[in-house]
Amino acid sequence: MTLTRRALPWCFAALAIACAGSQPETKQPAPAPSPRGQGRHGQPSQSGVPEPGQYASPDNPWPVKTRYVVDLWLHGFAMISDDTSRVPIFRRGYRDEMVVEKNKMQLVTLLDTDHDSLARYADAHPYIAGAQFAVLAEHNWDAMYRDIQVFLLSGGDPRKVKAQDDAQVVKAWFQIFPGASDRKWLQMFATALNDEHLKFYERYWNRVELARRPVLSAVDSAWTKIYLKQFRRFQQGADLEYGDIYLSLPLGAEGRTILGGKRQNVVAVIYPDSAPHAAEAVFVVAHEMVGTVAERAVGDNTTPNEKKSGLAGQYLNAATVRGGALVIERAAPAQLTAYEAFYLRAAGIAYAPGQEALAFRQAFPLPDVIMAELKQALDAATTGI
Repeated sequence: MTLTRRALPWCFAALAIACAGSQPETKQPAPAPSPRGQGRHGQPSQSGVPEPGQYASPDNPWPVKTRYVVDLWLHGFAMISDDTSRVPIFRRGYRDEMVVEKNKMQLVTLLDTDHDSLARYADAHPYIAGAQFAVLAEHNWDAMYRDIQVFLLSGGDPRKVKAQDDAQVVKAWFQIFPGASDRKWLQMFATALNDEHLKFYERYWNRVELARRPVLSAVDSAWTKIYLKQFRRFQQGADLEYGDIYLSLPLGAEGRTILGGKRQNVVAVIYPDSAPHAAEAVFVVAHEMVGTVAERAVGDNTTPNEKKSGLAGQYLNAATVRGGALVIERAAPAQLTAYEAFYLRAAGIAYAPGQEALAFRQAFPLPDVIMAELKQALDAATTGI
C-alpha cells in the first residue's frame, strides 16, 4: 500500500525530522539504549550488519537496504493482525512461523500475553493500521521507542515538551493516536514490542538476515544492474527520482510505502526467500511505485457513493496490482508473466500454466475507464508524451 504526501501529512513531518541531519538538539532522558543505538539521526542499522548501497546518490538513486526497526515494527503488527485482504500485507504463514520459532526457544513475551487486547482494539479501530507507515521514517528501535515515550508522556500536547524536534514528534504521532484510549493502546503495543525485541526478535532477525545476505545481494544486483535502468524513465516521469528500498522479512506482496516527491520516498517490500526469487522484490517495488497513479485514476473515475461504499477502495487495490503490471510490461516485458503469476499466488488463486494473463485480469478486474487512465498516465510517465 502506498501513502502520498496528501494522504498522510504526519508521515512527512516525521520524515523531515528523520532527514534533518545531525543538528544539535535538547533531549529528555531516553530509555536505556543498546550500545548500537545511534539516535534519530544515526545512520547505521540497529543490527550492526553493514547495508549495501546505503545512501541514495546520482549513481545509486534507489539503494536496496535492510533495516531492523522496520521489520520489528511490522512484525508486531503481523502478530496481532488478521490479514484478510486479497493481496496480503504480510507473508502468508509468517505469524505461524514466528510462533514455532518462539516455541523452540521456550519464549513468551508481552506481545504474546497482551495479544488479545492489542488485536481486539486494533480490529475495532482500523485507523491504527496507519501507524505501520510511521516506521519508514525511523533509523533504529531505540530512537523510535524513545520518541513514542516522549509522545505518551506529553499526553499528545506538544506544548508539554521543551525541544522543537520533540514537539514535532508529538504532533506527528498525535495524528494517528489522537485519543486517550489510542495512546493507551500504543503504550501497551510499544512496551510489548520492546519486550519482544529484547527477548526474541533481534536475535532471530540477525540470524535470518545474515543467512539471507546472498538474497539481498541478488536483489541489489538485479535492481541496480538490470531493472533500475529500465525503470528510470518511469521514475523520472512519475517524479520519483530518489528513494530507499527496504527488504522486509514480515511483508508479502503488499508493501508499505511513502511517496513524497523527488527525494522523500521509502518503499518496503518482500524479502524473497532465495536468490532465484530476487525478481519478487522488484515486482512489489513496481506495485508500490504506481500507487499515486492508481489513486488518481480511481479517484477521477468513481462517484461519491462508490467511495463511501468502499467500492473505490476495492478498485484501488486492483489498480495498484494492474498498474504494477503495466509498469513491468513497459520496463521489463520479459517478466510480465512472472509478475502476473506472483500476484495470483499471493492472492491464493489457482491458474493453468499459460493462462496467467487471463486469470490475472479476472482476479483483479477494473472498469475500462480506470484502466484507460492508468495506461495513459503510465505511457506519459514512461515516454514523456
